[in-house]
Amino acid sequence: MTRQKEDFTVILQDTEAVSREIWLKERKKAVCASDYPAIVGLSSFKTPVDIFEDKIDPDAISEEVTLGTKFRYDIGHALEPVILETIALEIGAIPVRDKRMVESTRYPYMRADIDGLFVMNKDRVICGTQFYKGEQILFEGKTTSFTKFMDYRKAPDPAHVAQSKFGMLVRGLDHCIIGYSCGGNNLDSDLVYHICHLTDEDRETIPMIVKDFWEKNVMTRTPPSEALGPYASSFKQALIRYLGKTAANDGQVLQLPLYAAPIIQNSLAIREEISRRRSEIRELEEKRDSIELPLVNLLGDKYQSAILESTYQQFRIGFSVSERESLTAESLARLKKEQPLLYETLVAQGYIQTNISRSFSVKSKEKKMRTTRKKRGA
Repeated sequence: MTRQKEDFTVILQDTEAVSREIWLKERKKAVCASDYPAIVGLSSFKTPVDIFEDKIDPDAISEEVTLGTKFRYDIGHALEPVILETIALEIGAIPVRDKRMVESTRYPYMRADIDGLFVMNKDRVICGTQFYKGEQILFEGKTTSFTKFMDYRKAPDPAHVAQSKFGMLVRGLDHCIIGYSCGGNNLDSDLVYHICHLTDEDRETIPMIVKDFWEKNVMTRTPPSEALGPYASSFKQALIRYLGKTAANDGQVLQLPLYAAPIIQNSLAIREEISRRRSEIRELEEKRDSIELPLVNLLGDKYQSAILESTYQQFRIGFSVSERESLTAESLARLKKEQPLLYETLVAQGYIQTNISRSFSVKSKEKKMRTTRKKRGA
């Protein structure tokens, strides 16, 4: 068993005792454990460009937390100690609510604040791994939807594993237990945990990736240009959005290098295939709508839903209604014209914002061939 020295400095003694603004500002000063999955392309929520943007502006705190997001955060934080203590009882360990944010003194630009620790109170084999009395195990608690939880019962999320490996490296630990809960109260069906391990390869590659990201991207203010994981579309959109903030609009046209030709040709071929499939989807949608018209007429204006029972199945059809307040472009133009002072006030206070959309296109056009006529008598 490899044991590492605790080479870290405490940045915040208790992350729950400080304001969210202070916590976010401290996160900007280094790569944190939850940033790492995005940097290596494993996050479905953020891209390397998003992390880059966050780090290059140390004073900007632009994270907007909706009521739904706040509720999700609060439930997750509330269940962390419950998951920690329950797993501790099952594996024979002492639960420790360690809420410090620490910075590695061994590996530059790396910080982590964890959900807790297990301290083994006896020697024991857990899930095939030998643990010893007094050994510390990192804890990561995740509260998730029931649908995702069913996936996590089989295997942990690769993004959570990457985050845990980063945290282990910063804290000088070899193992982590990731506990998942869907919020239910049945221990057998609503809680599961997995053990992940820090390898020699992790100790080599993680600091190298972090150092490369910080020194080549953050310190030089150069956005990442390559998508490492499966979320290339999100990466591309984030990069287009970032570059659009400082893009020149003086009409200059770049002369592309020759190596761009096969890239463009591949892009055009894929775009053509996407267009063909979209056409097929539209045809299927038209066919579906034609088939469903009699069902719509059966409901008419008297019923919102209907069911059909058979021996082995139940079918349900119905209307779903949603309401959303919106301000149209015409309404804004009218407000600006009739109530200019009110309009300017709403703009100044951020209630009315101008969103600039920037897309990327690849096109081809046949060039007309020039022919040279021979002069008579030549």
